[in-house]
Amino acid sequence: MNTFSSDAEYKAYTKCKVTYEWVCEWWDEFDDIIDTYVIDSPMEVLSGTVNDKGLTAHVTLTRIYGSDAEGVIDRGYAYIIGEAIEPKFCTGHKVPKRLAGQVPIKLN
Repeated sequence: MNTFSSDAEYKAYTKCKVTYEWVCEWWDEFDDIIDTYVIDSPMEVLSGTVNDKGLTAHVTLTRIYGSDAEGVIDRGYAYIIGEAIEPKFCTGHKVPKRLAGQVPIKLN
């Protein structure tokens, strides 16, 4: 049971917020996700990279909506495809320009 010393503390605990994280997903030949981990930047792993186990990297921006009280309420994904990120998350929310600008451009 949580006890709060003020209304402000309770409101902060129950207030919902949006956070974002870059995630690398490793897919097998059947497009099943075998492993995932959080990365600091989409520059760490290029989508389409194949590792020594034959798994293919897919980099996604994850939008997480929730609160300390409720936990994660909604989670959306926007994948990097080719040289660009999808303009919207699967939940329909727009990808912020400041984050879309972090997507690496492949140089020929």
